[in-house]
Amino acid sequence: STPDYSPTPAPPTWTPVPIFTKTFTSTATLAITETPVPYSCAVVKVEPKAGTKLPYRADFDARFTLKNNGSKDWLAANVDLKYVSGEKMQKYADAVDLGKDVKPGEEYTFVVDMLAPDNAGSYKATWNLVDSSNVYCSVTIEIQVTR
Repeated sequence: STPDYSPTPAPPTWTPVPIFTKTFTSTATLAITETPVPYSCAVVKVEPKAGTKLPYRADFDARFTLKNNGSKDWLAANVDLKYVSGEKMQKYADAVDLGKDVKPGEEYTFVVDMLAPDNAGSYKATWNLVDSSNVYCSVTIEIQVTR
């Protein structure tokens, strides 16, 4: 007798199938250029520092260091630092002349002779750097008066 023999079927074959994926590449470049405004300033330093404690009626100098970050010179003949609001602590005028021409990138320090108020409390005053028609920037001085 002949044994029953049945052939084992061959396992299925695997045929690689290509898989396509989309890859996105960016070729656009975003360039941001900043054009400086003609007349502008940045506050570099204010002395005394905000919150400085001073006794009542203390005589002190406020020092405002400003940087010309515009594209044009500040002309001494046209530019002033002017008081605009807050507590009037300045002893003399409400404006201080720019002492020399200031080129873009240069700094200048204004000195204002001041007197702390009579009463204890928080006080602040705002000054603007201006010419006849432009406000370049604002700077604020803040002090604490003690009794």
